[in-house]
Amino acid sequence: MEKYERMVEELKNKGQRLTPQRLEIIRSIARYENKHPSLNDLMEDVRRTLPPLSFSTLYNTVMKFEEMGMIHLFSINGETRIETKIKTHINIVDRRSGRIKDMEDAKLLGLIKRKIKSDDFVVNIIVY
Repeated sequence: MEKYERMVEELKNKGQRLTPQRLEIIRSIARYENKHPSLNDLMEDVRRTLPPLSFSTLYNTVMKFEEMGMIHLFSINGETRIETKIKTHINIVDRRSGRIKDMEDAKLLGLIKRKIKSDDFVVNIIVY
């Protein structure tokens, strides 16, 4: 569970408290590594261990993790998804199945960077 250890270490390094709620949310995010869970998916998973966890606690924690650069959030069809892969890549979304696949293509990403003249962007390709 390498992702879990990295995220816990990052919280420690930034002087953040390691509450039971934060640790369980990190554990859940680590279980979803290389997938793109919704906040509801994460909530279901965390509540198996911490039933009293409120959605606002989950939301605020996830927003804090995004602010710290530990995860990224993006929206597909009005649903907020969590991106655990903090590495340049493209998300390809199949609209029929809802599946999201990661694609790493250095040439394509280089072309996009040159076209938009930025290194800070999000690309989600929707497949019909």
